[in-house]
Amino acid sequence: MHNARIEYAGGAYLDGCMEVTDAKVLLDAVTITNCIDYGLQLNGTGALATGSGGLTITHNSLAGVQVQADQAGSLPGSGCDYSANTSAGVEIAGGTMTTSATWKKINVPYFISGEIYVEGAATPKLTIEAGAHLEFGADKGIYVAYNGGAGGLWAVGDGTGPIVFTAHAASPSAGHWSGIEFRGNTNDATSNLSYVTIEYAGGAYLGADLVITDAQPTLANLTLRGSQEYGLELNCANAMTFNLASVTYDANTSGPVLADALCAH
Repeated sequence: MHNARIEYAGGAYLDGCMEVTDAKVLLDAVTITNCIDYGLQLNGTGALATGSGGLTITHNSLAGVQVQADQAGSLPGSGCDYSANTSAGVEIAGGTMTTSATWKKINVPYFISGEIYVEGAATPKLTIEAGAHLEFGADKGIYVAYNGGAGGLWAVGDGTGPIVFTAHAASPSAGHWSGIEFRGNTNDATSNLSYVTIEYAGGAYLGADLVITDAQPTLANLTLRGSQEYGLELNCANAMTFNLASVTYDANTSGPVLADALCAH
């Protein structure tokens, strides 16, 4: 679909102006606006095809786009406008990342409304582009290698485009969301948190903004703040050494770090 406008739809049988279920569609220079519920809803393996871009998805009564975690990498970033929707620009509804993908920097925060798991037979790597801003719903989080599969999380910002993981709330408070966890089958070579801020987590299932269990992702220029418990929790079944020289902690309720005796830092 090229140079098209879709508006004032989403009644009756659809939860938005356009639904794509278990298919790929190319959208180029398309405007989707003033829809009931979502502007664009990508269900199941529904995704946008390579070459999509120039999208304007605005002024819809829920999110501009709702997409599953494994397909969110199909959304174009630069040159698209996902602003001025009621609940969020792009809502990622959760799920398991089984293939590698990049979530691009967009002009509004992502809203993470479901749990995100990164693991699978293909050792998927979830990459977050520099400058991206992710807001999490209550008790939600990102879990790498949580259920025994392998995976990695690569979130590398820079001095002018840090990456922020925070709460989806107008007035956020400590423990709003769960946090980020790396477990033992994490692919350390594809796991890096640099120029990243994680804040207002440590609620629900995790006791810190960031929990690392038997894994060694790279941590650099990392800020951990506003946790309901600790900024960082380290769990080690065997001796491990962590370089935390460039990690900053601020206003974490129980303290900066909780670490097992085998976790040197």
